[in-house]
Amino acid sequence: MKKKSIIILFVIFSLTGCMEFIKPIKMNITSEQSKIVVHGFISINDGVLVQINKTISPENINQDNTIQDVKAYLLIGKDSIVNLLKIGKDFFASPSNFYARTGVAYQIKVEASNFESVISNEQYIPATVSIDSLILDTTTFCDGMIYFRDPVETVNYYTKNYLIFYKGDTLQNFFTAFNEYFSPYELYEDVEFNGKVKYLEQQVNTPEWEDSLILEFRLYNISPDLALFFKSIQDYEFTRDDVLYDQQSPIYTNIKNGYGIFASYSYDMIKTPYINDVIPW
Repeated sequence: MKKKSIIILFVIFSLTGCMEFIKPIKMNITSEQSKIVVHGFISINDGVLVQINKTISPENINQDNTIQDVKAYLLIGKDSIVNLLKIGKDFFASPSNFYARTGVAYQIKVEASNFESVISNEQYIPATVSIDSLILDTTTFCDGMIYFRDPVETVNYYTKNYLIFYKGDTLQNFFTAFNEYFSPYELYEDVEFNGKVKYLEQQVNTPEWEDSLILEFRLYNISPDLALFFKSIQDYEFTRDDVLYDQQSPIYTNIKNGYGIFASYSYDMIKTPYINDVIPW
């Protein structure tokens, strides 16, 4: 008993002595100078739409990421420049008289006061891959099977999406630059089906009321840079919470002197009527 008491007293005195050496540490978080962040897309279908913000340091996480006095340009080949028009707080779009074309190199350039100007890699709009047919399966859920033939000549990357229309108005728009534009987890490379007929399945979340709807299914052919961006997001999500990785996989960017992505795509679409007979409880 006496031996145990001596051990306990020794531990207490040891801890008390260590307390004298415990001091709060001030952590100085160093972050790089704020940079321009670009998320932009160009297509024959939709023209140019770009969101422009700035990076925020960890110590100022609640700071507004809007940049004042931004100028955005679309570079066409080596000779032409188009001024992009501001359409919102941090969004820019091509003029109504601009029409994108395949076989032409496009770049985005952004300038702002107190920021290093940024420029993207060249982007070529991929050719539209036509939808051959659509099969709608409503046995249990509303699933659309989008059939198409993959071109042999090029390596293609696909994704898919859908819109719901009710009396001419869009109910849900899963294709929007103001959100994520596309899902990075819906990426298909034609390595295993090059030149073959392929179908992609798209589940539709229809609203819960009984009425007639129009469903629009879209098949996207996206640029290699956008595919790399999607893959890097997948790798980032895979590594960020895994203790076996000592650091997170970085997100791919093709913006020189900044961050983000400027990429191209094309899409074909097919519409079909749908009678929603699900009655909500």
